[in-house]
Amino acid sequence: MLTNVTFTAVGQSAALVARYSGPAEDNLYLALVVYTSTNLYNVYLFKNIGGSYTQLATTTVTSFTGPMEFKVTGNALILYLNGSSTATLSITDNSITGPGLVGIRTSSGTKVTTFTSEI
Repeated sequence: MLTNVTFTAVGQSAALVARYSGPAEDNLYLALVVYTSTNLYNVYLFKNIGGSYTQLATTTVTSFTGPMEFKVTGNALILYLNGSSTATLSITDNSITGPGLVGIRTSSGTKVTTFTSEI
């Protein structure tokens, strides 16, 4: 999945969702970027199993220009930011192995200009 987002205020966030099988907000992988303060962005990978979120990986970056790409192949979860070919976060997890839906979640005011997904 690939999206391009723009934050207009501190506290905004954008997330890409993979392998969602529900119900409600249950059973999914989530790649999240949060605009924490000027030139500071917290980046996370989460899984949700049965309604419980577990943080799989986190980092902080000082630059975010908008592109987010979340690749989920087999048990590999890889997040790329800023159009880079170097992963910002990468982890393996075997919790959700079946197919599911994909999507995007944003906080109020976050602007999304593109969203694409490939199977």
